[in-house]
Amino acid sequence: MLRYVAAIERSHQRALKNLHHAQEKRRTLPPLPPVQEVPVQEVKVATANSPPPEVGFEPQFVPVTPVSAPAFHNRP
Repeated sequence: MLRYVAAIERSHQRALKNLHHAQEKRRTLPPLPPVQEVPVQEVKVATANSPPPEVGFEPQFVPVTPVSAPAFHNRP
């Protein structure tokens, strides 16, 4: 058990060292430029009384009548 505990402690210490190194590295970087707000575009929603919005492509053919499953046959 002591062997596994020691291995886990070494792994934890290594992870902490890597974390502190990354934090120090990040502190020395120049600040990021401010983020510009992007205007939100209006989204058209299809309702029961309105057609669906244009999406820029043609939909695939969808059959209007449902296709039934093959009939079940009892076999002796």
